Amino acid sequence: MRNFSFSLFILLAVCSACRPKNQFEINGKISNAPSATVITLSKIANNEPIALDSVKIDADGHFKLAALTSPSQVFVLSVGKRSPHIQLIVSPGDQIEVNADARALIESYSVKGSKESELVEQLTHHYLKVQSEIDSLQRHYDKLIRTDTTRALREKRSSEISAVGNTFKTFRKTFIDKNKKHMACLYALQGLNPDTDFEYFSLVDSVLLRNFVKSDQVQQFHRFYQKMSEKRKALSQNEKMTALGMPAPEISLPTPAGQTISLSSLRGKVVLIDFWASWCGPCRVENKHLKELYAKYNEEGFEILQISIDTKRKDWIDAIKKDDLPWINISDLKANTAAVMVYNVQSIPQTVLVDKDGKIIGKGLRGEALEKKLEEVFP
Repeated sequence: MRNFSFSLFILLAVCSACRPKNQFEINGKISNAPSATVITLSKIANNEPIALDSVKIDADGHFKLAALTSPSQVFVLSVGKRSPHIQLIVSPGDQIEVNADARALIESYSVKGSKESELVEQLTHHYLKVQSEIDSLQRHYDKLIRTDTTRALREKRSSEISAVGNTFKTFRKTFIDKNKKHMACLYALQGLNPDTDFEYFSLVDSVLLRNFVKSDQVQQFHRFYQKMSEKRKALSQNEKMTALGMPAPEISLPTPAGQTISLSSLRGKVVLIDFWASWCGPCRVENKHLKELYAKYNEEGFEILQISIDTKRKDWIDAIKKDDLPWINISDLKANTAAVMVYNVQSIPQTVLVDKDGKIIGKGLRGEALEKKLEEVFP
């Protein structure tokens, strides 16, 4: 008996040694799934899933999958034809356990045995929580706005939703600070703005490039980071060109009627350059306030040069007509029109106020801030 036990021990040790070092395994249970549901494990390469293994769950919902990876890479676990999929970051040798309820796959799933995947789960569930809060606020204010269309209520809605969004961004930044050595930070960056949170993109790139240099996803992110850095250098130069006190760079684009209007042709007037689009809700709301200011100051020499970044002519024209806009509207129907780049427009609505001599005297002015500035210009 002792000889048999010793022989069995040697056999198990040998079998364990025969397992490839870069192999990983995933097992778990998907409850409340139809019988014979297929679980598929896919590797993400060039943003596309490549199926590596698949298996049908047993009568109790259990499954087991295995594949090879070297080094750490992003994988997805698909349950039948359901979407979205469970996201995993897998390292060689991981023994992963995944459990979920098919009725609410992403909301219910849990991961053990993979630190990176556990962190991705944490980010995913926090995102779902925040999105639920925002949806709840939207529904609440949608009901109120049916009977109360005041500007104050809209601003309150926007403020509360923004507060939730800011909490979400703070969570992501704290997550990166605590877990900067982990690939899961690539997912945390998805909640941040590369223009305003660039230091976090820089931090993640430098750390992950040292720790996961062979990872396809890290290399892909590094290429994105390099392009982003080059863009920031160009935007920095444009920012200097459009600083307060600088001559406003020329803009020359066609109106809906096809007449080309240039900013320089409005010299002698105070001009508000306003970047907008028909699909931009805040822009359309701001149009109502701009109409009040235009009616008040137009005869004193105030003009609005509105530049649409719409790409569909009909949408642009219909919005002008519906909002009954009396000022100059121009566009070449390109989202990244040259003026957007030159004036460093990162979001809309965005404004630039130009004095009678063509110099920039205000940027990003809206609502009360714009109203106060115009009171100074037209005392």
